[in-house]
Amino acid sequence: MKKRGYKKSLTSSIRPVFWFFVGVFFAAFCIGAFLLVFFKITFRNRIIPGVFIGGLYVGEKTPQEVEAIFEKKNKKIGETTLTFTVADETATASAQDFHIGYDSKLIANQAVSIGNSKDPVSNVYYILTSYFNGTYLSPAYSIDREKVSSLVSPFQRKIYKEPVDALFKVENNKVVAFKESENGKTIDINEIVKNVEDKTPSIIEGREKNVIINISVKILKPAVSTEAANGLGIVEAIGTGNSKFAHSIPNRIHNVALAASKINGVIVAPGETFSFVKILGDVTKYTGYKEAYVIENGKTVLGDGGGVCQVSTTLFRAILNAGLPVVERTAHAYRVGYYEEDSPPGLDATVFYPSVDLKFKNDTGH
Repeated sequence: MKKRGYKKSLTSSIRPVFWFFVGVFFAAFCIGAFLLVFFKITFRNRIIPGVFIGGLYVGEKTPQEVEAIFEKKNKKIGETTLTFTVADETATASAQDFHIGYDSKLIANQAVSIGNSKDPVSNVYYILTSYFNGTYLSPAYSIDREKVSSLVSPFQRKIYKEPVDALFKVENNKVVAFKESENGKTIDINEIVKNVEDKTPSIIEGREKNVIINISVKILKPAVSTEAANGLGIVEAIGTGNSKFAHSIPNRIHNVALAASKINGVIVAPGETFSFVKILGDVTKYTGYKEAYVIENGKTVLGDGGGVCQVSTTLFRAILNAGLPVVERTAHAYRVGYYEEDSPPGLDATVFYPSVDLKFKNDTGH
């Protein structure tokens, strides 16, 4: 009998609690539904109270009003200047040119969507949270990357240089093809766009009114370097010689080219003495040379191979500039004006097969 009485007493106690919670839940539901309907009607096409965007209160405003606020801010942002510099080139544009600014339409749409989703529970939550604690959104902003790229594209056209692969080919102890590798150069447009993007927040916030973007030039390495192109260790030019032969007659120009082709590409081993006459060989009409003016017995006369000394003189100057020891060299019988057009007197060298030679020694060890 006592057990039955205890069970009956416990059941009687639970029922009021159960119905109390049911009532609370029902009341909360009704209040939530009422709030939802109230806010839907009151703030139709308006932002619910308690919404902030970037610290700016936008609650109870229409999307059009919010959009207008941020468009006004964009006009001020658009006055910011951006200057791009590379080498001696500069280009200036405004933030407006790149459409840098707040995405006012997106901001307005995001703000008005709070508490207006298809989920009623979520809507009630955001309405209550915004009303009592506030909802804070970060403003969206935009930049036209294509506009930035198009502005700096002229820099690329001026600066870009294709890398050149090395070429080195040896046949019968003579280099028949040689070309040193050359680095190319370019600018990284994607990097420039990123630099502008990195500066955008400070432009938006008004912390920078004159922005300078320094464009770096990047080196493009060739696929085949000079070092990789040959096994002889010939990696650089150590001396250069120059001389002018403008206004030479066609026969003389022919002889200069022929003699230069015989000397060009000859390999001089470490410790070896180079002989111009030995490499050149006999200079006659039978070896392909034509008549042009030569110095013979102190006089200027027509003879086979006139112009060969232009090549020996040029080589002599390269030998001197390279700091190589000159073993044998003979000056012309008298000063020649065209050898002094781009050089002081005394930097000439005559050759005459087989007796008068130009020799130097390769003392570089390479």
